[in-house]
Amino acid sequence: MTMKRKFLTIVSGSVLAIGIAGCSTSGEEDKDAAAQVGSETIAMEDFNTKYEDTVKSYEKQGMELNEDQKEQVKTATLEQMISQEVVEQEIKKQEIKVTDEDVQKRIDEQPQEVIDNTMEQQDLTMDELKKNLKEQMKYDKFFKANTDEVTVSDEELKSEYDKLVEKAKSTQSKESKESKEGENETSNIPSFDEYKETLKQQLVTQKEREQSTKYVEELKKDYEIEKNVASENDDQKENA
Repeated sequence: MTMKRKFLTIVSGSVLAIGIAGCSTSGEEDKDAAAQVGSETIAMEDFNTKYEDTVKSYEKQGMELNEDQKEQVKTATLEQMISQEVVEQEIKKQEIKVTDEDVQKRIDEQPQEVIDNTMEQQDLTMDELKKNLKEQMKYDKFFKANTDEVTVSDEELKSEYDKLVEKAKSTQSKESKESKEGENETSNIPSFDEYKETLKQQLVTQKEREQSTKYVEELKKDYEIEKNVASENDDQKENA
């Protein structure tokens, strides 16, 4: 993964959506809460904003969601926010901190062009960029401290590469038949050595995501969680 792509990944979010941080409130149970996670609440207003933003992001990509799909997005959004709240509480318990100096050091390591492009693509000010990056670095520090280091063997890489090659050949063969071109384009597929490092980073990222998700699901078992957002699917089950 190039430095530019890595930095973009860092500031755009992780396993959990950094953009919805700070949505919880302490104290008595809030009637306007989308969910109660331990002693913290997720405000209904924050949930609705996140849900609506997610739906709009699909629409911007030209995807018109039907009602069933919107219900799926609603459920996924709430689960994501609950998972994040659990992690936020665990970060506080473990006193995991990232200083402004740590953030500035990470930014200083990047070429100015990368920083400018990141801010432009994500419509961020420098202060917003630093805030997002600080949150992400806390998450990275938390998961690094609580999960095993991920490794990928050469055997795994070769097996995954072979699958990708077969898939690429199948796709190219189908496209050639549809366009009535008999030309063989398998030469465009990079060799294993050329693609090895890129593939390794992809598999490491995938394994880290799976491991982090599994860890968060285990953490959630230790929390009292009450969901106040009912989906149409839930209503249908109750009436069945």
